Amino acid sequence: MNVFDLRGPEFLLFYFFLVVFCFIAALILRWWLRAPGGDMSHLIRDLDPFEAAYLAGGPRMVVDIALAALVHGEVLNLKRSSQTFSISNPPAGNLNRIERAVYDLIEQGTYTLSGLRASVEEITAPIHEKLLIANLVLPKGPALTAQIAPALMMVLAIIIGIAKIEIGVSRNRPVGFLVFMCVITGIVALVLALPRVRNTRTGSAMLSRLREQNSALRTSVRAAPKRVGHEDLALAIALFGPAFLASTDLAGVRQTLWPPSSSGSSCSSGSSCSSGSSCGGGGGCGGGGCGGCGGG
Repeated sequence: MNVFDLRGPEFLLFYFFLVVFCFIAALILRWWLRAPGGDMSHLIRDLDPFEAAYLAGGPRMVVDIALAALVHGEVLNLKRSSQTFSISNPPAGNLNRIERAVYDLIEQGTYTLSGLRASVEEITAPIHEKLLIANLVLPKGPALTAQIAPALMMVLAIIIGIAKIEIGVSRNRPVGFLVFMCVITGIVALVLALPRVRNTRTGSAMLSRLREQNSALRTSVRAAPKRVGHEDLALAIALFGPAFLASTDLAGVRQTLWPPSSSGSSCSSGSSCSSGSSCGGGGGCGGGGCGGCGGG
């Protein structure tokens, strides 16, 4: 049976189930491509807050959290109007290697936020290598495949839909409903393709475990941020996002590093919530036949 010979309502029903099938297949494919999985909770004790930040938000999140921790520890001053940092006091104790790298850049004259962010790959390279060896993040090639390949499942449905549209136009049939459904399918494909995939399933599971084990930390930091150490602050931001800083004396830091319009979630494309969407559609048939998609 040739599906392109189906009449309008029949093809619309077929296309709907095709899109649902492709979407489910795309999610399964992404899950499979993010191998390996498994319990690596014994590695949690070996992760510092900045390594957790890499899992949660990638390289830029690491550097931003280091800046927030240094401002919190009164090592740096932030000038919000120009988005620049300056050294306020020498470090009172030992700094994490990421904090030290950021501090050294500022000491050497790189003091703008954009300039510091330009060095994120260099600063976080040791973290990436450690997480890569531990199978918590994907190598560049497999990560790109896991990002793009699931979206191609939806592209397959779009190609079939476009082919039917062309047939419908050639037969002078209405194709409005099918065009609408193809547009929705294209949006879903973009939702699948745009978020960057970074973590393996193991990395996402470890991030979830860290959030469970440190659930009380967010409350502690929100209630009394001055009383927590800079590493605890860094871990809280990494695991729970920066939104809770809005109600603390670090609201200015949050506003500069993570403006509300761009900091809706600490979840990266590689985490357990890598993608999702919902769509719906409906259509009715007017008089003159139920074509709607170029049916016979």
